[in-house]
Amino acid sequence: MKKVESYDRKEVDAAVEELFGACGLDALQADVKKVLIKPNLLMRSSPGEAVTTHPAVIKAVIKAVKKLGATEIVVADSPGGPYSRAALRSVYNGCGYADIDEIDSVTLNYDSGSGTAAVGGRKIKSAEIIRPALDADMIISVGKLKTHMVSGLTAAVKNIFGVVPGLRKAELHCRFPKKAEFNEMLVDLAKYVKPHFSIIDGIVGMEGNGPSGGTPRAFGILAASKNPFYLDRVLAHCIGLSVNEALTVKSSIAEGLAPQDVFEIPVGGDLCLMENPLSDLKKPRSNEPDFVQHAPRFLRKPVKAFTDATSARPVVDPIRCSGCEQCRAICPQHIIEIAAGKAVIPRKKCIRCFCCHEICPARAIDVKTGSLWRL
Repeated sequence: MKKVESYDRKEVDAAVEELFGACGLDALQADVKKVLIKPNLLMRSSPGEAVTTHPAVIKAVIKAVKKLGATEIVVADSPGGPYSRAALRSVYNGCGYADIDEIDSVTLNYDSGSGTAAVGGRKIKSAEIIRPALDADMIISVGKLKTHMVSGLTAAVKNIFGVVPGLRKAELHCRFPKKAEFNEMLVDLAKYVKPHFSIIDGIVGMEGNGPSGGTPRAFGILAASKNPFYLDRVLAHCIGLSVNEALTVKSSIAEGLAPQDVFEIPVGGDLCLMENPLSDLKKPRSNEPDFVQHAPRFLRKPVKAFTDATSARPVVDPIRCSGCEQCRAICPQHIIEIAAGKAVIPRKKCIRCFCCHEICPARAIDVKTGSLWRL
């Protein structure tokens, strides 16, 4: 872990190179020809909004990988929404990635093809995976440190969800509407993809209603590991999320992939947040306790009805809504309608996956809880 205060290129380059060395990445194996660098490119968003991996970090990783001897590097991700050449170009341009294509031996991916992979996990047996991830000899995941409405934490494990193409992500939200099962599925994907190295951009991350509707927060760190489950366990601790709040961490611990006690994980570098974790993190509004599982069996149905009626849900601001229909396209339940040029979300049919909140370019979909729940 490295303390990094800004996106100054020299500072970031030096920190990334040090992280590579500390994790034992000093050369590529002879059979590694194609290296995939997989950022978090959730949507078209400028670097200052802290929604996506900052391009300075990606360029530093490219530089470090080239020093290892890589001659074919692909930068690829599948953002939310349609997975097409036009959509990828828009996201690359909006996120400050356009000039990465000009770096020698580096290609921005415009191939929207995918293939079916035998994941063989506990929750998911197979999944559509973008072609660059299937073709790569080595995968380096470069995520963004953020809170998340469904997972609690976006870091190394959640970043792997980006290998699922476009709207196929919505299908998985539909198949796994319960938070616990959805995050168990994410752990399955991470186990299958097995990134060789994971780096998290936490120089400026996000708190609150992440991964796109929260507030930028200067965490001041870059962190890396060969083990994405260990990395997420440490980062959750550092920013003040408990195991029960960071659901991919909870799932990985349940599978024996990470320890319950974070101090069992050897951590080197600048340990400022490890030793003094944040106590004032703004957490997602959806981060509510699950009373149902703790209620007596005979009370579970009425308790579930109460929590379903009062817990956090996406709400459209008709003034900000432009009627672009991106929320309707990504909704896994296909329930969002456009009426009089504005999005409408039927409350009773909503499964609270918050995909619409994540993808809305106008930030017109907020997350609100009922007054009875707040009371």
